[in-house]
Amino acid sequence: PFECEQLYRMAGLHHDLQAQLKRAEVEFDLDAYTQLHERLVRAQRIAFFGEPLQGLQIMGMLETRAVDHERVIILSCNEGLLPPASSEQTFVPFDVRMVHGLPLAKDADALAAYTFHRLVQRATHVHLLAAAEGGDAATGPSRYIAQLEADAVGTNTVITHTAYHAPLAHRTHAPIVVQKDAAVVEQLRKVLAKGMSPSAFGTFLRCPLDFHFKYVMGLKEPDPPGNELSANILGSAVHKALQLACTPLIDKVLTAAMVRGACEGLDDLLHAEGKALCPGLDLRSGHAHLQLHMAAEAMRRSLLADADDITNGTELEFIAFEKDVACDLPEAATLLGSAMRVRGRIDRVDRRNGTYRIMDIKTGSVKPADLKLADWDGELFNAKKEKALQLACYAFMFLNADPTIDALHSGIIPLQKPSLAGTCVLNIHGEDRIHRSSLPAIERVLLDIGRRILDPDVPFMHSTDAQHCAFCASLK
Repeated sequence: PFECEQLYRMAGLHHDLQAQLKRAEVEFDLDAYTQLHERLVRAQRIAFFGEPLQGLQIMGMLETRAVDHERVIILSCNEGLLPPASSEQTFVPFDVRMVHGLPLAKDADALAAYTFHRLVQRATHVHLLAAAEGGDAATGPSRYIAQLEADAVGTNTVITHTAYHAPLAHRTHAPIVVQKDAAVVEQLRKVLAKGMSPSAFGTFLRCPLDFHFKYVMGLKEPDPPGNELSANILGSAVHKALQLACTPLIDKVLTAAMVRGACEGLDDLLHAEGKALCPGLDLRSGHAHLQLHMAAEAMRRSLLADADDITNGTELEFIAFEKDVACDLPEAATLLGSAMRVRGRIDRVDRRNGTYRIMDIKTGSVKPADLKLADWDGELFNAKKEKALQLACYAFMFLNADPTIDALHSGIIPLQKPSLAGTCVLNIHGEDRIHRSSLPAIERVLLDIGRRILDPDVPFMHSTDAQHCAFCASLK
């Protein structure tokens, strides 16, 4: 049976692979071995064996040149497959090939035409199957079908057209629903009391089920296969390297030369941090090396943009990097029945032209429109505004930690386009500064999200709008 042949080939492949690895004395981790095994499996081919004098014969087009069959079934009769699309992979120019009689595309078409017509020449029943839907159908039926139809006019040949539609089973997955029973609610209260990070708020708004897996159950995102850095590892390395490069400049009147000097050695700092976070990964070659090189270049562009601003007359002072902040919500005990705390780490605190700024450094792209709100109510519960909610959280914690500051900018430095750092700031109804008077409104939003998290009548379910869940897709 065909299944036995498949198992036999898999067993033989596995045996040969183990023998080769043992002979070469090479050890692979699980991810590398899986990729190698899958590549070898895809390269396997299983031939069809049968009695050559009876029954169904599966043959290639060239094999049929000297054989006559009564009934012929030809598959994939679509243009581009019959005849095959021309793929002249040669360095010899067309004119040179034509002058010296070398094979041309028309010769390949002539060979395919001869083989086809020779195959159907003495057959009494010919079945030509062409795809009407899908990728091959874009080119339409083969030209040979049209030619046979034209040649059949005025003859005894009967041509019929039949359309077949294969029924496809519709697979449905029962949605994963996590009810908030007493045990789940108790665990949620512990999560809120320990402290919700701005990222956790964003995850809940984007996909409640993903929030449950990550922050309630404590699942960890799998490492990417092969020699590649995950997004969170790369982000941590970037933040730490910037902290080390810029800490000597804290509380100093910055000059453009000082900031440009901080750009020196960024590659080595980033590589050292990446090595500390992933000691078993080769960071001097492959995808990981490209990731670190591109990240270092993005960090350098960001600092050079600061240096250019200073050259153009901007006063800039670094206050802190990777600053830990936290704040309790005193109204939580009354409204939620338990404590609630917000905590996080601000990537960079600076003072620009006398105004404090708390800046979140992002390795990805940011749209300034996602940071604009009409008011504090309503829009912050939209998953598309999760970055705005994160910036509001940072501003809430920082202003509560320092009563002497009345207003500040809360924004993002997108390393992909550092020139947009001045426009990527939280904007509320045209005001780009967060004032202390806005703290009650922000607290009200955070408490409302906490109430939604604890609501036992609303289970954790996957949000259909979420596209980048860390766990939902893998558990379907």
